[in-house]
Amino acid sequence: MDLDEWKNRTRSVKAPALRPTGTGGPGQTADDLMERIKSEDAKDAKALRGMMILFGIAGAFMTFLFALTWLFPPDQDPNFHRVVLALMGLLFLSFGAMHRAKSRELSGTDYASPVRSFLDDSEKRYRFFALKGPAFMIPYLVFLVALLGTSGVSWLNAMHRYFPAMEDSTGILIYCALIVVAGVIGFILARKDWRKRKAPILEELRRMKAELTREEPGGDSGT
Repeated sequence: MDLDEWKNRTRSVKAPALRPTGTGGPGQTADDLMERIKSEDAKDAKALRGMMILFGIAGAFMTFLFALTWLFPPDQDPNFHRVVLALMGLLFLSFGAMHRAKSRELSGTDYASPVRSFLDDSEKRYRFFALKGPAFMIPYLVFLVALLGTSGVSWLNAMHRYFPAMEDSTGILIYCALIVVAGVIGFILARKDWRKRKAPILEELRRMKAELTREEPGGDSGT
């Protein structure tokens, strides 16, 4: 069964009441859900392209700063600065390339694929913090570790300059507390956005998968 056939069979079937959202309402049909998925996918693809541009510019800027270190070497540890800038430049450019690949992948979504495959793929995309795969996540982890390390060193240097009596252990605790608070706030905001935009769609995708399973040969027909 392809997606068009499934849509025709469910065109008059109403979904159970969902939480009201800004992109849809309760009692929607398969056509309504398809339009919401296309709209959300288009927004995500646009966001990915924006991140691609942002990371590309950041990577080019880091590369420019790296080149400047050879023309105007820093007064202290020039090789250290070159390594850091080179690493940051490579990471930013790789992020830009990966976001471009993800944007192209999302823009190429086949909305006429077999219904089971389409529902499975869509469900994976709409989970909270859906994993993007090792090739996509590992560079982020490397970048996060490098960022936390370099920013931690800069934080301690600032503490020594403005609060010379403060011990390193106290400065590290304050730094870690700020990182945790920022992480918690980021998680809450991301979760709130997901619940508003993606959770109702995910709920409906799972309802349709369950309905499809019941109608398949050997499935539970409810009798």
